[in-house]
Amino acid sequence: MHSLEFSSRPTQPATAVATPVPKVYVGIDNGLSGAVAAWFPDGHWHCWPVAVEDSGKQRLLNITAARDCLDQLATQAGGRDNLVVGCELPPVNPRFGAKSNFTCGRCGEFWRVLLTMLGIPFAFVRAQTWQKDVFQGIPDGDSKVVAARFVEQRFPGALGGQRLNQVQRAAVVDAMCIAAWSRLQAR
Repeated sequence: MHSLEFSSRPTQPATAVATPVPKVYVGIDNGLSGAVAAWFPDGHWHCWPVAVEDSGKQRLLNITAARDCLDQLATQAGGRDNLVVGCELPPVNPRFGAKSNFTCGRCGEFWRVLLTMLGIPFAFVRAQTWQKDVFQGIPDGDSKVVAARFVEQRFPGALGGQRLNQVQRAAVVDAMCIAAWSRLQAR
């Protein structure tokens, strides 16, 4: 007869089961008057208008400020892989004119290059897409009004202490909606 011995110690080292780190959902409202909003797992928000610099002939998005913003978010999230970023796809509109379309495209490319260089995963989304997905159950109307209504209903008080002008507030509200869209996509 053979006897079996049981050891209280495993023969193979135990592998630790990593608990998943909650994601931080980020929305980027594209443009020179755009904004970035980050929705943290505990429900709080970090929101700010994009930084712009004057190059003499034109205004440009500030690379250093945008990179610092994204680096801070990645640090607070526990790493770049814990960010789920949605970036509004720059619209091409024949009513805008060449200069406006060029500016929209340049801003979209700015975010694509910066996010790619920083190794932050992201998805471009058309305004019509995130609005359709996020605004379900909210009465139709002007998209800026509906976005403000959505943020007020879904995240009451989230913008309470921020000093923003009307344009900045609209951009932050859109960025918050895009962050909410990012969360819907991550499910």
